[in-house]
Amino acid sequence: NNGGGGLVAARRLIAWGVPVHIFLPHPKSFSHPVTSRQVNRAKSLGCKILTDFPKASDYAQSVIIDAYLGYSFQAREDTLTKRVFEFLKQFQNIVSLDTPSGIDVTTGVNHSKIKPAFILTIAYLKKGLFNLPQELLDKIHVIDIGVPKFVFENKLSLNLGPPYSKKSLNLLYTKFKLKGYVKVEIKNLGPRDYCWRPVL
Repeated sequence: NNGGGGLVAARRLIAWGVPVHIFLPHPKSFSHPVTSRQVNRAKSLGCKILTDFPKASDYAQSVIIDAYLGYSFQAREDTLTKRVFEFLKQFQNIVSLDTPSGIDVTTGVNHSKIKPAFILTIAYLKKGLFNLPQELLDKIHVIDIGVPKFVFENKLSLNLGPPYSKKSLNLLYTKFKLKGYVKVEIKNLGPRDYCWRPVL
């Protein structure tokens, strides 16, 4: 789950000496066994856990990792989520995991109005991301997490054509050898017609 990815990121950062605060606004977060285990691991490393909304001014100089809602978000009436969106909208220095919270990747509608500085999508470019508004398409980077290239070649049938191609896949993995994340350039060629390529 995307929230779990945020907790792993927090744990890695604090292990590298970065001071980290984790904001878990939903009390049910602690009841899910996987999330609870990740929270306890983060606590053991010294992460500060916040359950009440902090003052945005206290984090004005911080990098905010957005892992609140993930790739499968659909609009709904949720007071807590609205409060989280209002909180996140106050920041410019946001890094969103997989996709910005509050984006419906089917329609491209940004319900949260969050404008991250970076979008880090994990392993490969998810098809729904092509529906994001152009200003967000320009923020996307793909993170290498060690998935072998043949998984995408054989299991996802990338030879079927746009928006995927073996050429782009090979270029992505060539650049993964140089660093663990790669910016991608996405061009909208028309309704439901996109092309993309990794760039330095």
